[in-house]
Amino acid sequence: MSIDAKQKELVFKLVEMFGSDFDGERAAAAKKISDAAKMRKITTADFLRLCFGSEQTSKNEYRWEEPPKRERYRGASPNNVDLLHEMEELAGEWGETALTAWEREFVSDICGRDLDYLSEKQLAVVNRILAKLRKCGDDIF
Repeated sequence: MSIDAKQKELVFKLVEMFGSDFDGERAAAAKKISDAAKMRKITTADFLRLCFGSEQTSKNEYRWEEPPKRERYRGASPNNVDLLHEMEELAGEWGETALTAWEREFVSDICGRDLDYLSEKQLAVVNRILAKLRKCGDDIF
């Protein structure tokens, strides 16, 4: 049984999500990996060994091939910090009426953390929520 390079890259991205600050992202990644293993009728550990090229060399010793390094996060910048402050302020003013429950939870969660960075996905959500909140302010005036 083998796994092609495209599938291995997808699994690598899912494994990277284990480092997420969000419980839901970690759980979703684990579920997808588990489902892929079940589909192949092997254990999750065996599936990960297939993906990352580890072969059992002794009872408890494995050979690990390091995945390629690549930039994972956009670095923190004053602009990101400013965006978070603006989003927190506008959410306090317009959030109850303008945002969904999920968006309010996201704002509360991300603004309540000491973040050194925003992932590309987080930054996209922040920008979407900010656009929504700014529109509320513009509609009033």
